[in-house]
Amino acid sequence: MDIVNTPYWVSEYMQVLFGYFFLMFLWPMVVFAGHLRGKSKIYRFSFCAVAQPVLVNTVVLGFGLIHILNRWTVCAFFYGILAAVLYRRSKLSGRKVLSFHDWMVAGGIRPLVVRVGRWARNGLKRLWTEARPHLLEYLALGALLLYAMLYFSWGAFHSPGYGTSDMYVHHSWVNGLIEGKPFVDGIYPEAMHCFIYCQNMLFGTPIHSIMLFFGSIHTGAILLAAYALFRELFRWKYSPIFALLLFLIIKTPVGDAMAGVSRLQWTLPQEFGMTGLFLCPLFVMKYVKCSYDPREEGTIPRRFVNPELFLFIMALAQTITAHFYATIMAFYLCLGIGIFYLKKIFSREKFFPLAGAVLCGLFLATAPMLGALASGVPFQGSIGWALNVMKGEEAETPPQEGEIEEQPGILETAKDVLQKCWAKMQNVYFRYTGLYGAKVGEVFFKTCAAVLAFCLLTWLILPRLPAWCRGRIEETRIGTVSIQGYLPMLSAAMLCLLAQAAKSIGLMELVDSVRLCVTEEMLSAAVIVIPLDIMLTLASTFCEDEIQQAVSYLCMGAIMAIVVGTGNYHFFLYYFPSRYPTEVETLTSIINQYERKAYTIVAPTDDIWQVSGYGWHEELQKFVEGVREERYTLPSEHIFIFVEKKPLRYSNWHTFQGPAWLAQESEGDVTIWKEGGLAVISQEAAQKAIPKRANLFSLYKDLDTRTIIESKAYYWCQRFSELYPSEMKIYYEDEVFVCYYFQQEPHSPYNLAIDYE
Repeated sequence: MDIVNTPYWVSEYMQVLFGYFFLMFLWPMVVFAGHLRGKSKIYRFSFCAVAQPVLVNTVVLGFGLIHILNRWTVCAFFYGILAAVLYRRSKLSGRKVLSFHDWMVAGGIRPLVVRVGRWARNGLKRLWTEARPHLLEYLALGALLLYAMLYFSWGAFHSPGYGTSDMYVHHSWVNGLIEGKPFVDGIYPEAMHCFIYCQNMLFGTPIHSIMLFFGSIHTGAILLAAYALFRELFRWKYSPIFALLLFLIIKTPVGDAMAGVSRLQWTLPQEFGMTGLFLCPLFVMKYVKCSYDPREEGTIPRRFVNPELFLFIMALAQTITAHFYATIMAFYLCLGIGIFYLKKIFSREKFFPLAGAVLCGLFLATAPMLGALASGVPFQGSIGWALNVMKGEEAETPPQEGEIEEQPGILETAKDVLQKCWAKMQNVYFRYTGLYGAKVGEVFFKTCAAVLAFCLLTWLILPRLPAWCRGRIEETRIGTVSIQGYLPMLSAAMLCLLAQAAKSIGLMELVDSVRLCVTEEMLSAAVIVIPLDIMLTLASTFCEDEIQQAVSYLCMGAIMAIVVGTGNYHFFLYYFPSRYPTEVETLTSIINQYERKAYTIVAPTDDIWQVSGYGWHEELQKFVEGVREERYTLPSEHIFIFVEKKPLRYSNWHTFQGPAWLAQESEGDVTIWKEGGLAVISQEAAQKAIPKRANLFSLYKDLDTRTIIESKAYYWCQRFSELYPSEMKIYYEDEVFVCYYFQQEPHSPYNLAIDYE
């Protein structure tokens, strides 16, 4: 077989993409079409991106808590509601049908199909009518999203295994839902697990494939959410695209910055909550800006029943149901932006509805968790840690290097205070430049300072200019955008930067600095684009829209040319693989070729998640110890034994390679598939005893122990092949991995306990 069966994984990717689009966007747009009718495109996208995950989470966990969670109930809910809505809109629901058989014979299904097709066709026409005036803008945005999804999914096609060990944990929680058990490892936000579970139930797509591609597909929704926020903060409509383009193609150095960006390619809960992270501040702004005529208020004032306030509730709930880090980061953005709307936020008309919305979002998100807690389910370990931090029981952060520890009873001089503040400011500056490297970071930092100075000067000087000059400038709304757009953007970026550098300046680190990198990089890229937005905004007073759009495309080309020409084009991302690509491909081939539950895979723990639900799994460590007993059998008909001839080291980087137009190869490229840097099985290692470890993961994680286990398995296979040469076969082999195979009678299995040392 090929090392990577690209056509197969492309087909799996398309299945995952279709399932994601159907469940995230198509289903709510059809079911809630009445609510979405007449709303803006950003509102419709936001509704799907935050309300639908909350709905899926509530339904799945609700079914689980009352013990009716299975494929039938999930399909009945989602397919049943969709079918009922389509049937009702087909305008056939009022027909008297005495006999379903008579209705079918009379041609009842044909009018239904015709009407649904006509409805879909009219919907596409309306969509084209709405999109046509903004066609060039949407083409640029669409090209950006396609590029991002390709870039972040490249690793999954290159190495179709999980890129980080966290994905195995989340796969196990999805398996718990398949067994009808929510919160299988304790109470923890499960929105992502519920969404993946529903995709599997509705379309039958393997969990392994969904986990492999879901993160890179959802990155498109994250970018759209950031686009929606930037669209509110910028004046020129192409400026958000400039910011996202700069974020995508600018080089991030190896370290925390690249680790943060690499997380977007993996299927992880925090990244699933990043749509709500960007939409929370957006709809807070929209809510505090809107005003209604009291004469139009009905029994319940519209400030309490408000579309923007509703989406804020959903966005807040979505972050909580996805990951608490996402909620904390959303708070940072809301705080940074909300500073400039304090008067409106704390007004009588806005404060109480907004406070009530926060409580509603908290209740909506935590209701399933509270139900599980009432039924006796404990908190997951990380939740307990978070509660201890909030109680103040966590150990205090020790002084960082270069900091001056405060001594009780000693008054610091003004010089000491200034030196201490300067040292902390330097720590923040170094953290910022660490996102892009020293040279680029310095340019970005100076640009941010210049933008801040411009906004403050505009704020202070514009009201004092002569009327004729002020009127001319105010036509461009530069003053308004500076206060309501540029300064909030700068404030949010600075607050996230302080949160990211919290540990280095002596503050409590509520969010791991790596987790904040992507949010900070997006905000920084947006701030860098502000000068371009100012120029295009000023040009709008004397340039036609068509000319500005052409200039915008030239600006996108200039951004790419400058980034690539200065050697700052981004690198390919990396994985922390725990399996060789050929091992993944071999197991995929077995799953597709053999009947369910007719085979057993003897392999390390990492393979259990892919084979779960299809075949049986036997731990390699248990196998090599079991064959030393008097009798040891495996009852299935087909037995496959996976052996790494060059055992793989855990937590080892593997950077990808690919076409130069997609990315450049990383400096100091590390490719662990090559021969260098890997252990080798040997007869000597097979003679050693397996050390005692606390758990299986620590056994396989230690390279020496893993080499001992793999060596024992290899030489057992050699001995079994000598005893049964006609039975033992090689299913697949290359220079680093081999899969042995034999067939047996399930009712009379081989005794695998043989002496091989």
